[in-house]
This record gives sequence, structure tokens and C-alpha cells, in this order.
Amino acid sequence: MRFSNNLVLSSLCLALGVQSVDIISMDIPQLAESGHDLVLDCKFEYRPEEREQLDIKWYFNNSPSPIYQWLPAMNTGPQVIDPRFSEYMDLMYTVNGEKYEKHRALHLVNVTHHLSGSYMCKVSSFLDEDFNQKNLIVYVPPSRVQFSHSAVEREGRTLVTCSATDIFPSPVARIYWKEGDSEREVDKTDIKENSDGLFSINLSTSFHTESVRGVQLGCEITIPGTDYKYREDLIISADISADPRVSGAEKSCQMSSAIILLTTLLLALLTAARNNQNL
Repeated sequence: MRFSNNLVLSSLCLALGVQSVDIISMDIPQLAESGHDLVLDCKFEYRPEEREQLDIKWYFNNSPSPIYQWLPAMNTGPQVIDPRFSEYMDLMYTVNGEKYEKHRALHLVNVTHHLSGSYMCKVSSFLDEDFNQKNLIVYVPPSRVQFSHSAVEREGRTLVTCSATDIFPSPVARIYWKEGDSEREVDKTDIKENSDGLFSINLSTSFHTESVRGVQLGCEITIPGTDYKYREDLIISADISADPRVSGAEKSCQMSSAIILLTTLLLALLTAARNNQNL
């Protein structure tokens, strides 16, 4: 009998053009950096007779099973349905003090890249239901970036390497340098994914040492779909030798040692001369 009454009421609402449960907005950021807290909100409207029937669920990545459910009329509070989200959901969070709205949102704490994906909010009553979904990317900046150069034995070349580790999603890297008025670059990279779903990237190229003396080189790492960009520059010393065994720093050190030795010898001679005069 109750089902019949609800069916009649639903039909009457449709005939009169009266709106039942309706999601009016879904506030989910497109991007978030790992380690931050996020609120995923689902604002909805409902008819007074639907208050005791409301059922709010959240779904992740098109799974048929919800990750979160809240039945306002039960007065038991929201529940985490998917155990993968247990450590990230703050069930005490409220968007406002309204009994039938306060736990409609997800409050995710200390988010990680594992939470990247599609989120769907579904609000239903005995009369109707409505749903909406949006995508979220949780990006992870590199934990370590290295931009370096080294001489290659007996080849008269300088190897330049740009690398980074623990990034999400898959990054892009390039080594660039000025040649005349134009900028040139190398972007052939080696990308590997580790067991935790994070990526490492490595890019290297070599130059004839003579051709890069005093040249400014750059390493740039970006994460597609985000505003993240890392840039670092270095200048190959103008007095670097093509012989990797003798760098500008080593020659300077050798010259300093020779000066110290010569100074010590002169002091010894002066001291000996003074001693002879005293005799």
C-alpha cells in the first residue's frame, strides 16, 4: 500500500511539474596536490515529503558499490563502505547544521595519488533520484630532481643528465639550450612506473665538450594536466678541458699548490741567509 501511495505521489509531482530530489551543483576540484585535505561537495534540493527517505551515496571509478553512504533519517551518521577509503575519510565533517544535508560531502584528508579518478554523487528518495560525477587528479611533485654533467673518458664529450623520481601522473622532461637566437631541446625520455604507481623519469644526452663551453643548459620537468613545472639551469664552465681527467677546478688546485711550494722555498732561503749573516 505504501508503494502505491508513493507511486501516486510521484505521478502527481510529475504531472504538476514539481521537482523532487535534484543535484544543483557538485563542487570537486579538478586538481589537488598530494598531502592536502579536500572537500567533495554535492549540493541538492528535495521536497519536504522526501526528507525521511533521503539516501546519499558516493561512488568511485564507476564501481557499482558505493564508497560512502549516509541515511539522514537513521541518525546513525555516515558510513565508509569501501575499506580502501577508511584512512582518508573524516566522518565527523559537516558542511552545515541542517539535519538532512550536513553529511552530504566527502572530507578527504592527506590525499594521495591513489584517490585520483572519477567521483559520482547519487541522491535518491522513494520518489526519484539524481546523480552527477566529476574527475579528480591528485598529482605528486618529484621527491628528487637531479640535473648534472660529467665528462666521458677518452671521447672528448660531456654527458648531461636530467632525472626525477616519485611523480604522478606520468611526467614529461626535456633538456634545452640556446643555439644562436633559437632554443633547441632533447626530449627522448626513459619513464618507469614503480609498484606504488609513481613514476621516475630519466633523460640524458651528450655534447662535444668544446661545443658547450660557457653554454647555459636547462632541465625542465612538467606534469601533464597540471600547472606543475620544475626548471633548473647550469652553465658548463668556459675553461673546462676536453680531457675529463683535468677540469678547470683541478688546474686551479695544481696552480695553488705550486705557489704554496714556491713561497715555502723562498722563506726557507731567506731564513738561511739571515742565519749566515748573524754568524
